[in-house]
Amino acid sequence: MTILISGANSGFGLLATERFARAGHAVAAGYRSRARAEKLFALVESGLPITPLELDVTNTQHIANAAEAFTDVTALVNNAGFGIRGPIEHISDTTYQTQFDTNVLGIIRMVRAFGPQLRASGNGAIVNVSSLVGIITLPFSGLYAASKHAVEAISEALYIEMRGFGVRVTLIEPGIFPTEFGANALMEPNFTPASPYAPLAGKLGAALGPWIASAAGQSPSLVSEAIFRAVTDPTTPFRQLVGPDAAQMAPAYRATDFENFAGGMLTQLGLPGILDLPAA
Repeated sequence: MTILISGANSGFGLLATERFARAGHAVAAGYRSRARAEKLFALVESGLPITPLELDVTNTQHIANAAEAFTDVTALVNNAGFGIRGPIEHISDTTYQTQFDTNVLGIIRMVRAFGPQLRASGNGAIVNVSSLVGIITLPFSGLYAASKHAVEAISEALYIEMRGFGVRVTLIEPGIFPTEFGANALMEPNFTPASPYAPLAGKLGAALGPWIASAAGQSPSLVSEAIFRAVTDPTTPFRQLVGPDAAQMAPAYRATDFENFAGGMLTQLGLPGILDLPAA
């Protein structure tokens, strides 16, 4: 059995690669840039059963090459993705196309390429790495959140479509964890300090600082363990919230209407009044 993991050069993907390999599973570990995959290649050189492969999920030739090279894939972990920040009004065509090309269409391309193998196995697994923002959208992360909302929809459809072929589909929804994700996130080029949204973004950024800082104590291995469990334990539920922030916020979001949730969240952040309409 081969576990194929996209975005395996860092973060959750790298940790999941190591977790499966140390458990004795053969892992095909996809990376986009060799220059940024030193930690992955160090694992390979340590003798673990990992085969690195160049795999940009926006590149159909890379995916075709992977499907030709690995014909015994029974578990597909769609982890490749990145974030873009900026107000919706400023998002350019190039920005949203790049974001969705990787985070959404990348998953579709991978399922299209490896779906036949997974169905043929009769006992396959697809694990899609989403995010808490696939449920709860944060301001100035709306485009990234939209991509993860799409991942949620795709995963729900796949769960039903592939169940009859013995393929289990699981959705991983991490909260904030200390990984390279934040450093790798991009800012919309049109979002400059001159933007009318800049003051609000500054206030929100400062208010979210303590929440983000508190995540420093959360081990990203919680996510890699959830991915491992999703593949190896058939009783794993479809939706896996990972991290105390995700476990607390998602139920709170679902328990009320959006206006009350948004107002309560901003009040907790010390920003009451942001949603007040300006005087006529």
